[in-house]
Amino acid sequence: MSETATPIPPATAQPSPQLQVPFSVVLAEKALPLGRLLELRVGAVLDLGQRHDAPLTAAVNGSPIGKGRAVDIGERLGFRLDSIRIPGSSPRGPSTS
Repeated sequence: MSETATPIPPATAQPSPQLQVPFSVVLAEKALPLGRLLELRVGAVLDLGQRHDAPLTAAVNGSPIGKGRAVDIGERLGFRLDSIRIPGSSPRGPSTS
């Protein structure tokens, strides 16, 4: 008896636009020896190894999706996205808004 495989239809479900996802802006990452980490005290200064005006990384759920820079929004801190790449879509450059 021969069995015929039933094709699986492509996924058509779309995530809800209201779904909350963790978004973060990463200033820099640096590996530290555990001994150095254990020596850290309030007031310690770490050299992050990049320029103060280097692009920051935008991430969703810990995965990088774009680059941008910190901006002032009145008295608050904001983030201007300069480029974005959502997995499964084409890259998008500067926004016209």
